[in-house]
Amino acid sequence: MAKKGNSQKKQIVKVMKYELKYESGCADFNEMQNELWKLQRQTREVMNRTIQLCYHWSYVQADYCKQHGCARRDVKPCDVYETNATSLDGYIYQLFKDEYPNFLMANLIATLRKAHQKYDALLFDIQKGNSSIPSFKKDQPLIFEKEAISIPKHLSDKRQITLSCFSKPYKSAHPTLDKITFTVRARSASEKSIFDNIISGKYALGTSQLVYEKKKWFFLLSYKFTPESVDVNLEKVLGVDLGVVNALCAGSVENPHDSLFIKGTEAIEQIRRLEARKRDLQKQARYPGDGRIGHGTKTRVSPVYQTRDAIARMQDTLNHRWSRALIDFACKKGYGTIQMEDLSGIKALESEKPYLKHWTYFDLQSKIIYKAEEKGIRVVKVNPKCTSIRCSACGYISKENRKNQAEFLCVNVNCGYHHNADYNAAQNLSIPQIDRLIEKQLKEQESEENEAGSNPK
Repeated sequence: MAKKGNSQKKQIVKVMKYELKYESGCADFNEMQNELWKLQRQTREVMNRTIQLCYHWSYVQADYCKQHGCARRDVKPCDVYETNATSLDGYIYQLFKDEYPNFLMANLIATLRKAHQKYDALLFDIQKGNSSIPSFKKDQPLIFEKEAISIPKHLSDKRQITLSCFSKPYKSAHPTLDKITFTVRARSASEKSIFDNIISGKYALGTSQLVYEKKKWFFLLSYKFTPESVDVNLEKVLGVDLGVVNALCAGSVENPHDSLFIKGTEAIEQIRRLEARKRDLQKQARYPGDGRIGHGTKTRVSPVYQTRDAIARMQDTLNHRWSRALIDFACKKGYGTIQMEDLSGIKALESEKPYLKHWTYFDLQSKIIYKAEEKGIRVVKVNPKCTSIRCSACGYISKENRKNQAEFLCVNVNCGYHHNADYNAAQNLSIPQIDRLIEKQLKEQESEENEAGSNPK
């Protein structure tokens, strides 16, 4: 029986970045800035001190277990310290609540919890010596629990967000402070749609962050939603190949007529020209004109930053567009599984696949993955070895099969399969466990060649 996708309703968590404009909540704009910067400095202190306490707690736990012969999971802070807290987060909160009285309680708990989660995520690597103890910089974002975020629903002409930043005692001591309200600058259709879905209740708010970048405040709005039901078959596999002539090509050996080609040559060539322009600007920055002399390094290299940002925006936009086209195609054709090359070691692959350095393929894959999750489509990554030089018709593997970037012609005398090279690779990637089949085929071909060499005619 065919397995249907999206059988379990797993919530998707995503983040959208919004630019903010200050409206009210403080005596003036400068007071708002100063209070938020103060909270930002304290957020860094809280997170770094939390990391230190987590590190110390791991040794305290080990010593206690050694003395009392118990398991680590059974050791609680109240067993070791003079506290009634049964969890480490609760103990740390008790230490911090009086030291940082301006923090709203929910935000303080969310802040130290985030640092604790960061430590736990790296704990294994720290113990193995593969990672250092994490530390947080002074530009650390402010963390807001969902209870501290309010979005007015009655406004029809604009979008606003109100943040509870300070504790009641701190606001009582500072009468000019209240909840801070910002106008949200939602420019694109997707930004407006997401914000409106939160207002309507279709999306649920999550723990979010307030950041200060380039002299502006931005809100990283976290939201959750349950993916819509899509009728896809998990046993139907769509192979996806990433390349230059075709930035993205999708195909299937089971359904040869199902194919998707997204041309990437023009876009990648434009990126190359922008990269070349950026390098020229970097050289020119050594000899600036009179208008840029004496204004610091940032002024000298500002055109370089502008070009770099233009490149990043273009890549991000196209990766969103291409990944959306792929997922729409998979949904239309009923594919419940997408199989792609594993690009986790992308630097090591660049010698074999030099085109990887000219586009953010890892970002493209990331966008494909989270868009697939929204539709209940599974994504599988496989070893990319030989997927581009294997014949999808007969399985024969040879570098001679692909003499150029665009064309595939099987040199096996019993085959002669001829097709677009990217489509052939996509068909290979649509075969379940293709990496194992390739390893088996290589061994068989090597055995046949050795046998032929030892028994010449």
